[in-house]
Amino acid sequence: MKKFLTTILAVATLITFETFAAKTADKTMKLDTANSKIKWTGRKVVGPHNGTIDLKDGSVTLEGTKPTAGSFTIDMTSIKNEDLTDPTYNKKLVTHLSSDDFFAVNTYPTAVFKLSKVVPGKNGEYVLTGDMTIKGITKSITFPAKVTENKGVYSAAGKFKFNRTDWGVKYNSAKFFDPKALGDKIINDEIEIELDLKTSL
Repeated sequence: MKKFLTTILAVATLITFETFAAKTADKTMKLDTANSKIKWTGRKVVGPHNGTIDLKDGSVTLEGTKPTAGSFTIDMTSIKNEDLTDPTYNKKLVTHLSSDDFFAVNTYPTAVFKLSKVVPGKNGEYVLTGDMTIKGITKSITFPAKVTENKGVYSAAGKFKFNRTDWGVKYNSAKFFDPKALGDKIINDEIEIELDLKTSL
């Protein structure tokens, strides 16, 4: 009888362990480029501009809802502006942002983020650190992101700012040019990014 109970207990323990392992095992998922969104905001003295840029590809490895590895590629040729309603001015801004004054998209058509460190926070939030490569320059950035799951689709939402001059984008920066000479043409060094990345089913 004792041997029988011991066997039952061992089997139950094994089943429990296997169930736990299945629930916590890492899973790698591709990012859904069609339903993921990346928004940007840049600011001048006279006011902000904002728009979108497309996700080209990416993947994330999850343990539960915790990211353990991942990377994504941004299509720098897809820069769009959303605040200028005049088609001529809209095209002029996008062309300028795509030029060598800013992101030189003909030479550097993509930007890449590669996750390197994850620190758990509260209520599904994590502090993510990784290497961001823009214009061939790689720098580390850190930002918070909240990970949620809905019917098998995982979403990571986060906001962060990066200093464009760290990646060689110096056009009309008061750090590199005389602020008095620039006047109201000064462009803020910080660019705001809002991410809403979703996995594919």
